Amino acid sequence: GSLITLLEEKKVLEDTIVVFTSDNGGLGPSYGNFSSGPLRESKGSIYEGGHRIPMTLRWDKGNIPRGETRSHLVGLNDLFATLCDLA
Repeated sequence: GSLITLLEEKKVLEDTIVVFTSDNGGLGPSYGNFSSGPLRESKGSIYEGGHRIPMTLRWDKGNIPRGETRSHLVGLNDLFATLCDLA
């Protein structure tokens, strides 16, 4: 979308790691929707729906294959530490 277009225009996309993620599960029915899909419960719960979230990464210069999916568990605190090491 527009973020990638802007990074391309500024000629910095190749050196930029783009991360889209969330925290601690999706919203539940009390918020007017249920974004955890088939997972049990939602944000704030100890169940899978309270913890599993999508994460999308893009790093054209790095080793992140386009279109690949993985089901690994990731702690965002570990991701932050890794990104700091790469900076």
